[in-house]
Amino acid sequence: MATVAGCAAMGTRVPASGGGAVQGAARSPSSGVDFFVSYTGADQGWAEWIAWVLEDAGYRVRIQTWDFNAGSHFVTEMHQAAQVAARTIAVLSTAYLSSAFAEAEWQAAWAADPSGRARKLLVFRVEECDRPGLLGQLVSVDLFGLDRDIAAGRLVAAARGERSKPAVEPVFPGGPAQPMVTATGMEPTFPGRLPDVWNVPSRNRHFTGRQSQLDQIRTELGSGPVAVTTLHGMGGVGKTQLAVEYAHRHAAEYTLVWWIDAEQTLLVGEKFAALAGPLGLSTDGAVSDIAAIVLAALGRRVGWLVVFDNAEDPVALRDWLPSGPGHVLITSRNPGWEALAAAVDVDVFERAEAVAFLTRRLPGLNAAVADALAAELGDLPLALAQAAGYLTTTRTDPASYLAKFRTRRTTLLGKGGDPLYAGTIATAWSMALERLRADAPATVQLLTLCALLAPEPIPLALFDDHPDLLDGPLAQACAGTHPRLDLDDVVGDALAYSLARRSGNTIQLHRLVGAVIAGQLPEERRDVLRGVVVALVEAALPDEPHRSGTWPVYAMLVPHARIVFRPDRPGVLKLLEYLDASGDYRTAKIVQEDVHNDTVARLGAEHPAALRTRAAVANWTGEAGDPGGARDMLAALLPVCDRALGADDRQTLLVAARLADWTGQAGDWPGARDLCLSILPRWRRVAGEDDPETLYVWANLGFWTGQAGDVAGACAHYAAFLPIRERVLGPEHPDVLESRDQYARWIGEAGDPAAARDLCSALLTVHERVSGAEHHGTLWVRTNLAWWTGKAGDPAAARDQYAQLLPIRERVSGPEHPATLVARGNFAYWVGQAGDPAMARDQYAALLLIHRRVLGPDHPDTLLDQRNLAHWTGEAGDPAGARDQFAAVLALFERALGPEHRETVAARTELAVWTAAAPDWAAAPPGSATAGRP
Repeated sequence: MATVAGCAAMGTRVPASGGGAVQGAARSPSSGVDFFVSYTGADQGWAEWIAWVLEDAGYRVRIQTWDFNAGSHFVTEMHQAAQVAARTIAVLSTAYLSSAFAEAEWQAAWAADPSGRARKLLVFRVEECDRPGLLGQLVSVDLFGLDRDIAAGRLVAAARGERSKPAVEPVFPGGPAQPMVTATGMEPTFPGRLPDVWNVPSRNRHFTGRQSQLDQIRTELGSGPVAVTTLHGMGGVGKTQLAVEYAHRHAAEYTLVWWIDAEQTLLVGEKFAALAGPLGLSTDGAVSDIAAIVLAALGRRVGWLVVFDNAEDPVALRDWLPSGPGHVLITSRNPGWEALAAAVDVDVFERAEAVAFLTRRLPGLNAAVADALAAELGDLPLALAQAAGYLTTTRTDPASYLAKFRTRRTTLLGKGGDPLYAGTIATAWSMALERLRADAPATVQLLTLCALLAPEPIPLALFDDHPDLLDGPLAQACAGTHPRLDLDDVVGDALAYSLARRSGNTIQLHRLVGAVIAGQLPEERRDVLRGVVVALVEAALPDEPHRSGTWPVYAMLVPHARIVFRPDRPGVLKLLEYLDASGDYRTAKIVQEDVHNDTVARLGAEHPAALRTRAAVANWTGEAGDPGGARDMLAALLPVCDRALGADDRQTLLVAARLADWTGQAGDWPGARDLCLSILPRWRRVAGEDDPETLYVWANLGFWTGQAGDVAGACAHYAAFLPIRERVLGPEHPDVLESRDQYARWIGEAGDPAAARDLCSALLTVHERVSGAEHHGTLWVRTNLAWWTGKAGDPAAARDQYAQLLPIRERVSGPEHPATLVARGNFAYWVGQAGDPAMARDQYAALLLIHRRVLGPDHPDTLLDQRNLAHWTGEAGDPAGARDQFAAVLALFERALGPEHRETVAARTELAVWTAAAPDWAAAPPGSATAGRP
């Protein structure tokens, strides 16, 4: 039995359960740690207090905030702490129940002691919340709503497994609580109490996330004896709720917390005067005099927090900021507080926070629907709360609401609501917009035009480069002597109300701000302004979209062009040319589908123009990573062209030529070769031997001949074909240079890599002179020169050439362009061949992640990455890992390419090799070549 260190004199605080330092507290015999405290960030104050009280009672405790060192791996530390500790304490709250990490921690303790006999899991509730599922089967202890001593007594008694009755009479619970000095120093303030002076609004029981902002507020307010911090952001982003949550979480750190609605600065004095009574000051006299007395009193006190909610004018509020050793927290839409306060930027939720909020408000909500709804609402807390309120009230199916919102956005933005938020999305920005209409009409014009564009960054050059397309005050601002300075002022008025965000020379509206502004426009006015934004975007599209120097501008304009362009606009062709050159084939496919659907609607499905756009969709489908889909689409289109246009029409022959291409790209190389053989005579007959399309099919016949296994035939083909193409097009035409590159390739494949290397070297000289050192074709020749250098016996030189090429490729084409990714893959290969298999493995692992994201998991290039990763995993010394990876890769190849495809056969062979090389090769995976071998 623990002994009492001493008796308490009257008026002093009595240590919990009759003890100061406790002798003989129960300990784990071997672990060295009695308790691991499992908690979530919202309850850090409780967790620290629990740990302190237990350590003061003689127990050994492990807790994240004290024991996890900077730079350590969070999940690993959590796992080790839970394993080492004899018991786990769950600090139970609504936030804790929503934490995946916390769930894993308490479930691990439960699994080690499902009967509860060993009391491996102790549950302490720190707020009113449910104990769902397995947690409901354990006896829990409530620590909230109690005096500090009673809570500490319950805590220690539960740790010992004793009755909760304290050893001596508890201290009278009506007295003010003060931190006490214990055997281990100054105890953290008990987090269960509120200050004596307190008028903060009720806590939001659905508050979610925002841990980084809460931490930042604590850091800023703790930076000095007098600290002022501003939370700024757009309306509806949750600034007030964040301030309320901070005040509640840190209430125990203050003796006074006073909340002031500061939207009307003239009434702030009244709010301060109301504090006189709670402070014991005189309430006689004028309001201004009483307020001044309160401010002076705060300057003499310590441990206070004053919150100014929704303050908009820093100059007007400056004289109301208290001095003295306390904290001031301000919420505002206006970012212009930097001279008076540290700033915490409050933006929309992270997507995970938005989904967590919705699933907490709407139990049983499908995660995919929650994610889609959060995306549609732009992760804006007010919008999410409003939608949740509407769904709860009306019992509407969330998926149906989502579909309805997409078509009736303006109507639904005015429905629903949340008592903790003032108004709805439809009214959140109305006052700011009314003020701007009166004071800054050019800003309203700018916001209105932006509202008709995509909710992505908009270059300000869109406006000040083309003032002739504008009218009214905005045109005057953009056409003045100093247009950018004037436009800066226009943008600044929008920023003052957080109706837009600025980054560099771009402006961006939240999607719902744009929806509200656009929804207020009369239909006729909206149509006129849509014509303006179409003209602005089209005028901003640079010429020569194939040039990489224009790509940054195109990348910024593509989202807006897709929103405002009709498919028949001339600018769409520029977009497609840019998307092709930059390698964004998936977006090109979507744009082309829009063009095709519009063409069919206007002209009919079998109009020649519609057949051309249908073929283009098939081509982009293949480029986007689905060669089999492209082949099938073209195979279905070909008989339609035969019937509608005739078998010898050029469009029909073009479809047949592309069908041959995608048949080969889908893995049927003999089929592609045979299609070229059948098409080539028809092209010669219809268009002549020297027609560019005839030459195109002729060149592809040689390529697919080689791919089908006849390497010597491919060499002979290009040797005969090259002089003809040179005669027709000239020796330095890009198509001729491409054929020379292919000829070098097949010379190398035929067994003479040194000759291939020399041919590429000579070709590179021509390319650099004709096209330039950084032309796309020049860089392809450099890629192939490096490859054949390695194949000719110098892997280190190949590696070095790719290392030199990669930065150029990334700068010219972009880091995720298909050609750049090819160079990265080849670099990884030659790194391994040059003697560093571990680095090759790591390079392929990184490349695989990019290909999965950019091209998708089933793209052939993604599958090849997985194969190469498996190979270099084995070469790096992990044959069992290579075996397991090849087993997975083989299944993917068989599904995507078929069981007899060359890559599938190669994967099956490597699986057998690594299975035999693995230490446990007798236990090979089912289906491998050596499965079951003795």
